Amino acid sequence: MNLWFLVFLLVVCTIELFVLSVLTVETGSIGAVFRFGKFRRVLSPGLKFKLPLAERVEFYSTHVHQDELPAEPEQIDRENDLLAPGMKHPFRIVHNGK
Repeated sequence: MNLWFLVFLLVVCTIELFVLSVLTVETGSIGAVFRFGKFRRVLSPGLKFKLPLAERVEFYSTHVHQDELPAEPEQIDRENDLLAPGMKHPFRIVHNGK
């Protein structure tokens, strides 16, 4: 009876360690792996494996965040901006196609 309990306990611990070692990195993010607090590697999106008790994973977003532009183009015009001395001013040359 005692032998079957030990075998059962060993099987449960093995399954638990396997489940703890598998992780999924979502699309649009990366995972940073730390082993005992020291950075080791970067995980790309997908199904990945780690050492269950020694490694810790932190997830970071890689999405590009964009700001909304105003609806009226007059609000984003830079014609009347004053430049400080030594600063460069962006400009464009309009070509009429002639």
